[in-house]
Amino acid sequence: MNIIGVVKAATFLAISSGLISASAITLAQAPALKLTDIPEADWRILPGDILRARLAEGGTCDALKQEAERGSARAHSLYGGAVSQKICGNFDPDLAITLGRKAAAAGDHRGVLVEVVGLRAKGDHFAANAITERPELRDDATMIAQRADAAYFGYGRTASVADAAPLYRAAAAKGEYRSLLMLAWIAHLGSERAADKQLAENYLRRAASTGWAEGVALYGNFLVEGRLGESRKSEGIPFLRQAATQGSSAGEIGLARALVSGAGGEKNPGQGINMLLALSEKGNSEADYVLGQFYRGDGGFDRQRDRAIFFLKKAAGQEHAAAWRSLHQEYMRPEATQDERAMRFIALERASDLGDSDAANDLGIQWENGTMNWKSPQKALYFYEKAAKKGNGAGAYNVGRFYQYGIEVPRDTVVAERYYKQAAGNGYQLAKTALAQMKSPAAPARQVAANASTQASTSALARPNARGAPTARQIRDALVYEQTYGRVTVADSMGLGTRQADYDAGISRTTFFGITVVQSYDVANPSCILAEKGKFTCRYDLKLVAAGFPYNGPGSHTFEMQGGRWRSPTYLKAIVDAGNRSAAGANNGRNCTVQGFGTAEGASLKDQNGLSC
Repeated sequence: MNIIGVVKAATFLAISSGLISASAITLAQAPALKLTDIPEADWRILPGDILRARLAEGGTCDALKQEAERGSARAHSLYGGAVSQKICGNFDPDLAITLGRKAAAAGDHRGVLVEVVGLRAKGDHFAANAITERPELRDDATMIAQRADAAYFGYGRTASVADAAPLYRAAAAKGEYRSLLMLAWIAHLGSERAADKQLAENYLRRAASTGWAEGVALYGNFLVEGRLGESRKSEGIPFLRQAATQGSSAGEIGLARALVSGAGGEKNPGQGINMLLALSEKGNSEADYVLGQFYRGDGGFDRQRDRAIFFLKKAAGQEHAAAWRSLHQEYMRPEATQDERAMRFIALERASDLGDSDAANDLGIQWENGTMNWKSPQKALYFYEKAAKKGNGAGAYNVGRFYQYGIEVPRDTVVAERYYKQAAGNGYQLAKTALAQMKSPAAPARQVAANASTQASTSALARPNARGAPTARQIRDALVYEQTYGRVTVADSMGLGTRQADYDAGISRTTFFGITVVQSYDVANPSCILAEKGKFTCRYDLKLVAAGFPYNGPGSHTFEMQGGRWRSPTYLKAIVDAGNRSAAGANNGRNCTVQGFGTAEGASLKDQNGLSC
């Protein structure tokens, strides 16, 4: 679950945040209650999903619109909030601003927040910030939280956690409980000081203790996902059930994920998927994203690529950042179509634009390695800093690396150490190693920086070759060997002399059903760590041309010494697994192995049920 995305969405769209009164929870659970009868302070804290349900009942949107057209200040603010949350039609920032101003002019101060949200949506942060700074609003909890948001997310100013945190604390002290979630996130990431999971839990527990559905849901998700230490599923599941009962989609989604995976002892994948599908029907992008991830193969699900792409595209169409990043990952896979491959970096850029910090870090990697167009350390640093500002451990580590070795910036070990500490506080192991190396008199030389091609968000390797690790040429030879010699599927009439010439040139030439497939390999910048005695896990820059299709990007596999040569069992397994999937697809889903295809024994192969392949 992308918690910061959820919190930011609440910041941007959830007009329901605000002061909580003792009667608010009762109001949230009263299905027959009319919105126009809810006191102003209580209405402002109703979870967006509950507000959505109320407005959807009995043509309330049309009624509110008609009341607003007749000049009702309360209708202006209610309808403006509904428009801002996409409850009553598509979000129209200009309409939200107009409604908010009319409500505020009539003395309904909820309209001020509606106007701020509309201005933020249009990118007019200067005007939005000016409203939050009005003298008569400076002590308003919601406006204090809005000023904190501007500082944290960089709305119209330089992003600064140091400036945002005190404002969030002031807002929380006045009862603005969404600020507690932001403080929990800051403590969890260690973006203000060293990461403090206990402090994060204290903030989350305070938010949940009010009965506020969104706080209850986030606390439950943090417990189940192990974000506060060891996973405490038995404690988290009841919170998720409570939030789901209150109408929180975050609670429903967390509970659905738990049912699919069996977290907390109860496993019911069918019920969990049905819960997600029901939310998807209502237009919930997070549910679409989670469904897409399941169909990609997460949670023990059988991979169904078409369904995964369908749900991820649906979520991405609603500007779900993580869905765009998942689409990028799918478009990088060998089975991607030509049109999908053309979209792979566009999807990653879109995810970064929407605030996904992993995507920003990955873009930095692409620019540093020259995968997208050309190498640009300057652009790489920009994206690493963008990721670091959002609390991304890998991004902070990479910024620290640039300062430690003077890449695109003056060499500054003090700044490097600060970024390494930020990354280490977020649990990023390589930053802890870098800090230890900085204090060692035998710290690596400047050339380490060139070899330390940075890790993608899905990997944890970004360090120079460990002593005794395979070289770039040895990694390349191992890949060629596993692709060619290491597979029993290889059988053609070529002589060993030609094979050796191919091998020396980094070329694999295999034959299937009389069709020859040529793949050429080039490996550079290996970064390896010792996995266990005699085995190294390495990341490297890979240039691969397979059947005429080029791939330039990161590669990562484990290598071990066998008979005096480096071999890669994990790469061989990946090849065979991919072949098995292709074979099953070509044989109506039967579990035919690829061993023997292209050879005399291929015709006699049978699947696990004895059916001919």
